[in-house]
Amino acid sequence: MAALDANDARSAIRAFRAVTELVPRHQWAWNNLGRAYMMLGKTDSALDRRTASRSRSIRTTRTRTTTWGLTLRRMGRQDEAVAAFRKQVEVNPLDKFANANLGRLLVDMHRDSAAADALEHAVSIAPDDTSLQVMLGSAYARLGRGAPTRSRCSGGRSRSPPRPRCGTTSHTLSRSSGLELDSAEMYARRAIDATEGVLRGLALDDAGMPEMLAVGRLGPYWDTMGWIYYARGELPKAERYVRAAWLLSNQSEIGEHLGQIQQQLGRPADAIHTYALALSGDMPTKSIRPRLVRLLGGSEREADRRIDLARSELVTMRTVKLGKVLTADVSGEVELLIGVGPRVEAVRIASGPSQLQQLTPAIRGRR
Repeated sequence: MAALDANDARSAIRAFRAVTELVPRHQWAWNNLGRAYMMLGKTDSALDRRTASRSRSIRTTRTRTTTWGLTLRRMGRQDEAVAAFRKQVEVNPLDKFANANLGRLLVDMHRDSAAADALEHAVSIAPDDTSLQVMLGSAYARLGRGAPTRSRCSGGRSRSPPRPRCGTTSHTLSRSSGLELDSAEMYARRAIDATEGVLRGLALDDAGMPEMLAVGRLGPYWDTMGWIYYARGELPKAERYVRAAWLLSNQSEIGEHLGQIQQQLGRPADAIHTYALALSGDMPTKSIRPRLVRLLGGSEREADRRIDLARSELVTMRTVKLGKVLTADVSGEVELLIGVGPRVEAVRIASGPSQLQQLTPAIRGRR
């Protein structure tokens, strides 16, 4: 657990494997082994049927299917993930995390009425959890219940300084007819300011998991702001924000938004390229491929060709070659602080052999 808490997934996997060999019926070890695999992005290992079935069959009174459901969701198997979360709710109706995960997934699937039911139950269990209130506000907004959305977000924020979670609600507000875009922009700007405040003036030695998570939130918040400009018809501003969000996060939904903006700007070739890239991003939505196929004149074969080309390009976009710096074949983890430019301002060797220190001069100052 110490290795897992320190985000050292490889050490956690070794330790949890040892536990499951010593105590094959240790349900928490199986569950946490799956969590560790998820941290490495090894969803197939996390979904190993033998592991999952043991974890679930060991304890039926309060089954721990959170990891199972989250892994299925990450793999795009949404209906199976819904079933997993619903099973957890059946076993433990007072589990706020199961209800929250179910509600969040149903919002993503545009099943907003069911999402609102799940999130209302989660809020009744944990009425002081602002994040749950904001997610419920999101579901209300999609259902056209504008007033509850604004009161939920404002009410949650009144207890404490501005919370970045309001960015989620403003994204929904920006897409909902009849709701004020000015309110959406206010929530989005507060979310962006609060998140950037965590990162402003940051030194790499002071960076930890909260700062890592803040970087991850910026992409969706920039996307929110861009989508507000899109709803207003201010397409150049919309593209600026959404492109930045896409380059930072590579989230498929954000790539889809960028493609839609490019279409509206009369640049179908750019939109085709972006949609193909988005289909290789994280958790691609079902609506991206039909958009791509329509732009290609209905050719499924050409769509497949474009997607295959884009798959390798997406990796290239996020790769910087340093040349031959090391003679030994070693591996480890390197943390970077990237500033304006963008350029690398600081380098820290998080794990690995001492030879990795030779990489520091080659990495520093890279753009």
